[in-house]
Amino acid sequence: MNSQKQLILNQRRDFGDVIGDTASFLKINFKPIVGVFLTFVVPLLLVPLLLLMATGVLTDFMAQFALPGVGLGENPDVAAFGFVIAMLGFVLIYFVAYMILNLTVFGAFLAYEENGNLEVTASQIKEKMKMYFGNYFVSLVILILILIVLYILAIVIVMIGTQLGVAAIVITSFAMICLYIWVFIVITNFSWIRIREDVGIGPGIERSFALIKNNWWSMFGILFVASMAASICSYVFSIPFYIFTFMAGASAADGVGMDTGMMAIVGGLSFFVYLLGSIFLQQYVTACSVMKYYDLVEQRDGSSVAMQIDQLGETTDSFFENEGEY
Repeated sequence: MNSQKQLILNQRRDFGDVIGDTASFLKINFKPIVGVFLTFVVPLLLVPLLLLMATGVLTDFMAQFALPGVGLGENPDVAAFGFVIAMLGFVLIYFVAYMILNLTVFGAFLAYEENGNLEVTASQIKEKMKMYFGNYFVSLVILILILIVLYILAIVIVMIGTQLGVAAIVITSFAMICLYIWVFIVITNFSWIRIREDVGIGPGIERSFALIKNNWWSMFGILFVASMAASICSYVFSIPFYIFTFMAGASAADGVGMDTGMMAIVGGLSFFVYLLGSIFLQQYVTACSVMKYYDLVEQRDGSSVAMQIDQLGETTDSFFENEGEY
């Protein structure tokens, strides 16, 4: 392995280093990560897309993602209930794909660390994904419950604010939004902490709060920049889909409708590229939060520094022992 490609995880990093080293990590392990993506995520998202095409719901479904003001036309044969079921099914599939994406990133980091900061293989990532799937699922359930509780609390507080006037509504709404964002940033690495440090739910939450102490704004900045970068890059994959929706809308406005079969094929493929590209790039956001985790651990625990001190102590003892032989 070329030493120039090696990237040490357990070390302190400033803001720019986290952003840059995350990109370097994904570049080093690009092939195995893409291999896992093609093996699991692509088939997972392709199956429901084919079902949407077969049931005639695809056009109505794609209209939800089209540019504002661009209509793809509605299928009168599609019942509202069927469309709702299709949307719920898509959300469920997307949720599973999200789990696989994050587990891919987690598995890559775990294997990379075990390899001594060297490139991983797809089989190593798959092994880690299988090993920690249940652990991660439980963590996601806990996170969803926490966010639901906060959401219900926000509704209750805003309802109380409505009894106190417009100013109270604005203040309480703003306060709850801030609280929601604050908690979200704090528990961002909760799932990763439970996996890497092998702790339970309670200790995992405590560890999340301990690591983020005095570093909340730093984590917020990392996630904000990473999300913006992923969002901007995803527009590249959305170009074919937006071109298709524009042409479909223009042809409908001129009274020349596109062939239904051709619309389903071309539209489905362009939407599939858009979906795959945007969801693949979300791995960068997850990887940035994990890379920041290593920095937070170094700040709080100084594990690598302690290791160097231990090694220095061993070297010093050996030196004096040799010196005493003369």
